[in-house]
Amino acid sequence: MNKLLSSFLLFFAVALLLRVLSFFNSVFDHDESTYIVIADNLLKGHTYLRESIDVKPVGIFLIYAAWMKLLGGSIVGLRILATCFIALTATCLHWAKKAERHSNRVGIAAGLSYVIMCSMFLFYGLSPNTELFYVAFTSVALVLILQYPLAYLPYGIMGLFLGMGFVVKYTVAFDALALGLFVGYWHWQNRQNYLHLLGRWTLLFGGFMVPLLLVYFWYEQRGMGAQLLEHTFGLSKAYAAYSNNSISGRLIFFLDYFLRFLPLNIAFVLIVLRGPKLHSRVLGVIWALGVLVAIGLQGNAFGHYMIQLMLPVCYLGSEFFSPDFEKPQWIQRVFKPKVAWSALGLLVVTSLVLQKRDCFDKPDFPKQVAQYLGERLQAQDRIFLGNFHHIAYHLLGQTSPTPYVHRSLLWEKRHQAVLKIDLPKELQKIEALKPRFVVFQKPVPSHPALTNFMNSYREIKTWDEGEITAYERK
Repeated sequence: MNKLLSSFLLFFAVALLLRVLSFFNSVFDHDESTYIVIADNLLKGHTYLRESIDVKPVGIFLIYAAWMKLLGGSIVGLRILATCFIALTATCLHWAKKAERHSNRVGIAAGLSYVIMCSMFLFYGLSPNTELFYVAFTSVALVLILQYPLAYLPYGIMGLFLGMGFVVKYTVAFDALALGLFVGYWHWQNRQNYLHLLGRWTLLFGGFMVPLLLVYFWYEQRGMGAQLLEHTFGLSKAYAAYSNNSISGRLIFFLDYFLRFLPLNIAFVLIVLRGPKLHSRVLGVIWALGVLVAIGLQGNAFGHYMIQLMLPVCYLGSEFFSPDFEKPQWIQRVFKPKVAWSALGLLVVTSLVLQKRDCFDKPDFPKQVAQYLGERLQAQDRIFLGNFHHIAYHLLGQTSPTPYVHRSLLWEKRHQAVLKIDLPKELQKIEALKPRFVVFQKPVPSHPALTNFMNSYREIKTWDEGEITAYERK
């Protein structure tokens, strides 16, 4: 237990060092704002999918709500929450390699690789997204499958963790499938009785279903079971019709990821081709292929999707540091300790410089807007943030006047079509609450209903050279 804690603290310290300058700005993107605002709403008694609606499963909002209930809702604290999940994932990677009888160096390399990969670029892990959370559940399952391959109970626990990950984001199903296939390969390779395989698969599947069924029965008791099933299975199919990513766009997206993390991806490829342990190569390939399918099916090219791929890449690529891996001569000429440590130091400095530029030096307009409105709000006043950063609701202790918290849901046609949002009706509901202040940023959505809505407001303040505008009710 002490070694496990030491491992966690090591990776937490490194992640803290690499991410600390990103802790103080109020928002990265609208996903993080949505997690926080809906978590606020859950703590006020809202029911997800009724008073608060998004396209994600309920799990991520429950994680944020639990943390906020225990430790408060400060932005710095919520960034530390993400850092804790990163350290947990890195710790599990470390102990997964130890379970395979690799040296401590390989395990630490696996954990550090993951921490570095998801702490370098703003939209590849520096901004908290669901992937940082659900891969932690997958990593626990990885440790269990490698530590206890012949036991039975750990397969049920492994399924339980994968099911919890599924409740955070549905793409965990592809991790579960890959790990399940690897279990089948392991039984075949070791000539195990296939009845034992069937029993372990049954426990894995049974454990996986427990969190799903708990969520379903909770909603069913409230008469929302059918709504939950539609949200779980219907939305993904509906959104597939709105995929705007061409084949060339997808290739560029994957190439961009490969080049951003070139040394670690090269290490992964080298181990796939000539790694010292066959079973880990098989697992790494099956897992990476499953994740690539999951990423491709999502239809968009968001960098944070790649965090799911970082797990198999770091798991397998860390064997580059194994003394059993015979490095090619061209690698031996380049890969020398002095060069490696210098490159790592340069990487850390570059990361911190980019964070300072992107997170620390830029004006924090959501905080400025919240401060301006907060000085004028009366106890009974409401606000509507339009297409502006919804984190200001949290900063002001306000509740969104619309259940569609993520700012894109009300205004983008694909969301309107999939979620069956009637924009004029939603604006009428907001108008009925008579928000005192409204905020929009350019480009302002164009819709006759919005034009009519804004006739009741006058401009009072702008920020960012007119890009952001606050209005007050006439």
